[in-house]
Amino acid sequence: MYYNGVVMRRFMKGLWFIGFTALLLEAGIRATGLDMRVLRPLLFYQQAIPELHEPSSDLELLYRLRPGAQTVLVGASFHVNDLGFRDPPRLPRKAPGVVRIFCLGASYMFGARVDDEESLPRQLETLLNRDFQGRFEVWNAGVSAYNVRQEAAYARTIERKYEPDLLLFHLNGTGRRAFLPGQPHARLFRDDPRLYLENLAWTPLGSGPWARRLLAASALYRTAVIWRNRRHPVQEPRPEYTDALGQQAWRDYLAGSAPALPKAALVLGRGPLPGGVLPLISLYRGPHVPARLPPEYFLIHPPAPVYRLQAQVVARRLAEEFPGLIRWQARAPRLVPAMSAAAVPYRLNAREIAEAGRAMREAGRDDCLASLPSGPAPARPSAPTGSVPDPPHPARVVPQVDPVLDQAARFCDQGREGQALAVLAKSPTRQARHRTALVYQRLGRFPEAVSVLEGLLREDPANAVYLKDLGISEHLSGRTKDAVRDLERSLRLAPDLLAATQSLGTILQARGNRGEALRLYRRALQVPAMLGREPLRTQIQDSARRLERQASRP
Repeated sequence: MYYNGVVMRRFMKGLWFIGFTALLLEAGIRATGLDMRVLRPLLFYQQAIPELHEPSSDLELLYRLRPGAQTVLVGASFHVNDLGFRDPPRLPRKAPGVVRIFCLGASYMFGARVDDEESLPRQLETLLNRDFQGRFEVWNAGVSAYNVRQEAAYARTIERKYEPDLLLFHLNGTGRRAFLPGQPHARLFRDDPRLYLENLAWTPLGSGPWARRLLAASALYRTAVIWRNRRHPVQEPRPEYTDALGQQAWRDYLAGSAPALPKAALVLGRGPLPGGVLPLISLYRGPHVPARLPPEYFLIHPPAPVYRLQAQVVARRLAEEFPGLIRWQARAPRLVPAMSAAAVPYRLNAREIAEAGRAMREAGRDDCLASLPSGPAPARPSAPTGSVPDPPHPARVVPQVDPVLDQAARFCDQGREGQALAVLAKSPTRQARHRTALVYQRLGRFPEAVSVLEGLLREDPANAVYLKDLGISEHLSGRTKDAVRDLERSLRLAPDLLAATQSLGTILQARGNRGEALRLYRRALQVPAMLGREPLRTQIQDSARRLERQASRP
């Protein structure tokens, strides 16, 4: 009996010690916010133009455009009105006789690379007011990286506050939602514990209610689970959970929306998500889509002339689908002009060529693949005397893309960066490691991007592209002084590297060094123009003109 009593006392002391230690760890983690710091690298970040965005109190949206925000970036101007839309000033109450159309989507609908007036919604508004009866307001409700859950939540707000007559969706996937980098996220996770499950690939109790309760209740438990996910071979969250949430949110929205409110969906390479039947407007196929399309037409962020043509396609399809709402003027033109490669002075880089090729194949437009640019074919030996010569080799061929890089790009396009990193880890090439750094940069894991790029530079210290990307990663991680140093080194090695010029100029403008930025732009514009760099050169010219106008003002 005495022995059993000693064992029991020791057991109770050990239990008490473990409990006391757990309580101390729990208190320490809550006081220091260690759980959120450990979680931060696993989150998916929306990094496009951060100065235009702010956190949202809506637990479905997570973030939104910041009312009144404005900026100039890579040659394009961005203005957000007081209601939080990328539009001119609007009033919540609709004027009599006005038809309001809201365009919801992500960066494609927002127009991430064009001026305010060049986005699809603004060009559609201009076209409708020119060729159709009545007065039209087409609101740009696009927000970069929004997925179908966020679009459904945003649509509810729009229906409640802004009296829409038609909603036009470009549905952007059902995966996990993005966060704003550098913002505190603890309140969001505290108010909605499902966010943990949305961003973790593995939890001991699955995705049921007990898993949510335990993750919400214990900081020690969730820190251990998050740390285990950091060591998990695949860090991509479970699609069966995140996709189901997105599809259910879309079905709930359609069930609760006013059935009399017209809705339609734009279709690019892939159709919209299941959960409700909407009229589909295909931008790649159909009676109003020209037979001849240049490669830039298939980019997810196309130039302004492409948006102009797509606005024509959308306007004609809306008139067919909703004739009671949108009526032609008597003498309005009915035909969409053919669009040839010469119609848009735009040259694609290697990434855009691969993106356009994937979109063509997904849309079944293999007839457009021959329009993809590539280098000349290698020389062929001349035929011996008396023999029949081979047929001439084609002057242009469809480029061959590294399958590892192509697969990783596909995963990134789908928001599956964890799987992209797993694919890239299998390849030891410098190109794969460079792409890994860019994926880390996209995820907001800037120290890891810096580490990979520094390793590449130890092997190839004179690589200007690596230095340029290192400078960008350092700037995004808050190391602005190092960023300026490495971008300047990049330009000393390659004065014609316009991407480094644009990045350094943007940093200098943000620091208030407008004169230095203007001198940098002028130096870059003295470099002879080269094929394939026209878009960046145009952006730098626009930035230089803006700075010159600002300098000339009294």
